[in-house]
Order: sequence, then C-alpha cells, then structure tokens
Amino acid sequence: WEWMSQGGGRVDRLSVWVGSLSSKNPRRCIRIGRKKIIASIEGIPSVAQSVSFERPPDFGAWLSIIDPDQRANQPFKRGNLVLIFNGEIYNYRELRASLQKYGAKFETKSDTEVLLESYRKWGKDCVNHFEGMWAFAIYNKSNNHLFLSRDRFGEKPLFYTIRNHVFHFASEPKILDALCATPLEVNIDKVRTYLVNGFRSLFKDGQTFFKGVFELNPASYLTIAEPDKVTPKIYWKPSY
Repeated sequence: WEWMSQGGGRVDRLSVWVGSLSSKNPRRCIRIGRKKIIASIEGIPSVAQSVSFERPPDFGAWLSIIDPDQRANQPFKRGNLVLIFNGEIYNYRELRASLQKYGAKFETKSDTEVLLESYRKWGKDCVNHFEGMWAFAIYNKSNNHLFLSRDRFGEKPLFYTIRNHVFHFASEPKILDALCATPLEVNIDKVRTYLVNGFRSLFKDGQTFFKGVFELNPASYLTIAEPDKVTPKIYWKPSY
C-alpha cells in the first residue's frame, strides 16, 4: 500500500499494490481514490525484481483461508471501507453472532468480513474484541483516514516509512525498499546496538536496521489522517 499526500497536506489517494509478483505476470495496481476504485495493469518493475513469490496469479485468493469464495478476496470492500488483512481472527464466529444482533448483514463466511464489520461497529476499539493474530489496514473513504493494527504478540509483521510526504507500509522492509524512490539506508546505530546488546535490543524503540523504517509494535495501532503525522498507540498490555 502506498498512501500519498499532495498539496497542503491533503490526502490525495491511497494505492494498494497487489499482484502475483512473478516474472511472467504484470503487476496489478488498484488505486482507491475518494470517489471511485480504478483497477489497472501497471507494473512495478523494482518490486518484481526484489521480491520473488511462487504463487497463483489471484492475489486476493492467497489471503482467503476460512472462506475461499471470491467474495471474500482482498482488498475487501464494503461500503466506504476497504480492508487488507493478513492473519486470522479466532473468535470470528462469536463476533459475527454479536454483530448480527446489532443488525450487521454478512455476505461471506470469512473472518475478513467480521473484522471489517467490527471496525464499522466499534471503531479503533475493535481490536479489543479480537482473539487471534493479525496485521491489517482499513481505509475509510468517507473521512480519508487510514487505520493500521497489529496483534498483541506481534505474530504478523507490519513495517512503515514516510518518504517525501508518502506513507508506505508493508510486511517486510524489502517491499518498502522497492516502493520508495530512493534505496533504504542501513541504520548503523541499530546494527551497533544489536551487536553490543543482542537480540532483545531490537524491540525497544520500533526502529529497524534501516533508517526511517519502523516496525509497528505488537499490541499497537495507528490512525492516520495525514501521512506526516504518525503516532502509534498501545491498546493492550499484559496484566501481570
């Protein structure tokens, strides 16, 4: 995903980069604008060269585990909300039943739709209702806000960076390196800290081995109205 701001900090568009990322197929770009969704066949050669996947051509189906029906494919769109989701919500059946009591209507059997409807009902507090592992992003076309979250123990990765007023996020730094106009620089201070203090030092400040690239900490979320204003918030801590 690539979130861009143009002119006075106004958010212009959110782009979701999806595709098979194989050498034989063109990359597919789905741009989600304020008023419409435009699907186009646009290549990102640098991404293709830096990432190699042996996958079927239908990217949306990769993330469909519980419900393989095409209606559950991603990016998952319902009304003014668009979701991209990696993981599994273990208690989705219980949440589905609760949401139906509030009048929610479901078209699939997927936990993806339950996640999205949970956000529609509870907003950012939806994460407190989830049991599972996840990294997801929800774009609200009504207010042009982007919401990202990661599960309590960080089982699913989520990295982000801001370059030239553009907010990028991905599941691994090499995707960010391919999306950014300039190559990522090695964070020498982080490397030095790791060599001196060991593995545990990696998780203290959210920084990574690359300058300007941050990992969203476990049990945290981001609500972004402008790409340059990013303040992660913790939604859960162990009670012991």
